[in-house]
This record gives sequence, C-alpha cells and structure tokens, in this order.
Amino acid sequence: MSKTPRTPRTFWDWYAAAYDLIWDSPFTTTFAAEIARRVCGDVIVDLGCGTGLATATLNAHVIGVDSSAEMLRRAKGRCDQVVLASAERTPLHDESVNAVVVANVVHACASPTAVVREALRIVQPGGRVLITWPSDHATIDSIANVQRSLGLPKLSAARAKRLATAFGILSAMTRVPRRATPAIMSELAVFVREPIRPQAPPALFGMQQMLCLRVRPAGRNP
Repeated sequence: MSKTPRTPRTFWDWYAAAYDLIWDSPFTTTFAAEIARRVCGDVIVDLGCGTGLATATLNAHVIGVDSSAEMLRRAKGRCDQVVLASAERTPLHDESVNAVVVANVVHACASPTAVVREALRIVQPGGRVLITWPSDHATIDSIANVQRSLGLPKLSAARAKRLATAFGILSAMTRVPRRATPAIMSELAVFVREPIRPQAPPALFGMQQMLCLRVRPAGRNP
C-alpha cells in the first residue's frame, strides 16, 4: 500500500461512511456478476475501487486503487491489495496487470480521458479495460425501484434512497462532476476507431452502461 501525507477529507471520504449502506445490495451483486463475465486474469485492478464491492467476488488477485483513504480502509477486506492514488496516475508498472475495471468512475472524475489512458497503460497486451457508468435515465428513484425488484428489503431500500439523496445534494454542493453518456462517449472516442456502442445489461434493468476495450498485442484497440 502506498503511503502519502494526510489530507483534508474530500466528498469521497465522507461518502465512504455511507457507501455500503447504499450499495451493498442485490443490485451491486448483479453488477459484480456482470463485471465478472467480462474480465478475467490472475491480476485485476479496480481503478477507483471505492469500498471494493464491484470486484469483491472476482477469482483473481484484485488491486484496489482509490484516492480516498476512507474508501480504501473499507476496501481492505475485499481487495487483496490497496493503493492510495489518483485514478489518473497510479504507481503501478506499465503493462503489469491482466485487466482493469473502471466501475462508475468516468462520469464523476476530473478527466475521464486521463483515467482511461492510465488504465490502458497498466494493462498487458491482450488484456481488457472494462468501463462502466450510470445510464442517463438512472435516478435515485429508479435505482430504488430496481433494488426492490431484485429483493432488497423495503426498509433497507428506503434507507439507501435517503442516504443517496443526501449525498447527491452534497455532491452538487461540492461540485463533483456528473457527466451524461454523450459527454463520456465523446471522451472515450479518443481510444476507439469505430462508433462506441456501450451495452446496457438487461439484468441491471438498463441502469448501467458498459464498454469493454480489448488491448491488442500491437497496442491498438478495436
């Protein structure tokens, strides 16, 4: 684990306290299963890992990278290794891992292009970079309805909705970015030669968009 001086708490440090109460749920279990269907390898990086929910069930050595020390403190029980670093710039070596998961990061970071470029730098030729972000029609209400449809108890769903609403307000107050799909696709177009066609897995009720970049041995992406 990398060591850096203590810094003032960010939005993400505060969010860490409520993150599992909102997202440790049937929706995220289904989300994690969709990720597992798309990536494989002995060593996988979860870039912007939060508390590690998205990759906790992967059959791999998972390295969780996040800029929030509070998120990483909670991720230690799920990731095999944690690294305190920005998703745009990590201490990991070039071409050192089999796959990178960038789950629900690019819509809320300073530079999606820089994050994806970093992911492509550390993944080995022949590996994959899986990028996900919320669909534009995903709202706090629609997510709550999906959670209930997937079996989350009513009281837990109501609590998650209240917390998500509160942190949504806090994110707006602290000016956390919130990009829509067209803006994300515009940034991702730097890395692909053909029109981007993200998937919206039916198991997630269309609440998530997923795009998998395959890294060719020659270093080019399809």
